Amino acid sequence: MYNIHIVCHENDYNAGRWLYYKLKWYYTRHKQYGTVNITLNSSAYTNEPLEKEFLIVLCSLNTVDDGKISEAIRYFYAKGQMAHIIPYVISGQPHAADIKNECIPRILTELSGSELLAVNSIELGNRTAFHRVIAAIHGIPLSTLEQRDKRQRIRQWVSTGLLIAVLIAYSSYSEYTASAHTEYYRSYTYSYGIPVGIDRLNFAQRRNCDNYYIFRVNHTTPLSIRRVGDPPAVAAKTPDLQEYYDAVDTPVIHFSYHTDGTPDAAVHTESDGKILFVINYLADGKIADFSQLPNSENPYFLSLDGEQTEYSRCAFQYDENGSLADIRYLTNSREY
Repeated sequence: MYNIHIVCHENDYNAGRWLYYKLKWYYTRHKQYGTVNITLNSSAYTNEPLEKEFLIVLCSLNTVDDGKISEAIRYFYAKGQMAHIIPYVISGQPHAADIKNECIPRILTELSGSELLAVNSIELGNRTAFHRVIAAIHGIPLSTLEQRDKRQRIRQWVSTGLLIAVLIAYSSYSEYTASAHTEYYRSYTYSYGIPVGIDRLNFAQRRNCDNYYIFRVNHTTPLSIRRVGDPPAVAAKTPDLQEYYDAVDTPVIHFSYHTDGTPDAAVHTESDGKILFVINYLADGKIADFSQLPNSENPYFLSLDGEQTEYSRCAFQYDENGSLADIRYLTNSREY
């Protein structure tokens, strides 16, 4: 067990408290030293023979004749533990030619002469001075402690860098999923009434492709589809279904959804934004109801095989994969 006692002048208490917590934190992280008790301006010394005691004396211009510090030094001297006294300079000059600059307690100079080398934090800096204290207590070469500290700082920098990278990636992903982005596909199909891109194009592929679809997507939900050039139309399994897909194929389609993700409406427009017709989806996407054109009295009717029909409503059936398997055309009777 180690007992480390820090003594300082009352005017240097803040510096003593900093060193106290610095040692506390160090030994909390380095359990290999066993139990280490640390005190600040306390005279609770021990006489247990198996316990090692050290005295850290904070030396400043205030400590030359400080009675409390002198008493602690005499105690260690009486026990024959002068080598366990560590002068830690925070101001002034050790063994100064001018007495006005002296910081080593007078009693320590008288009892030890110049045998004890002060740890000068002014010259060494706080980090190296602290390592000298640890080296003196545990008999470890200073170079070993410096190398350990360097490796630890590298690990901390790497850990911090990885954490920052994870936070940036998470933030980017959150931004990606929370805001609309653009994707490019050679063609597309539908799954339960929602468009699904096929054969996605990267930047290089798009430069050499004149016919494709531009998807505006929020996370995985398509918000719009814009046709560029003359890409393949939506392919269906039967001629009847293909006829329907061809009838609703327009240069641009904008989609809206209910809060549960089912389709709400699809606005079909020309490339310049002119609305052609609006499909309102009912019964969880199982029915397509064609709305009236803006400022028009009549609903939009499908044009199948080049001729306008009486149908303004469609009922869908999907297979187990979500593909359109059957379609029934209905008049505007609102019956299903």
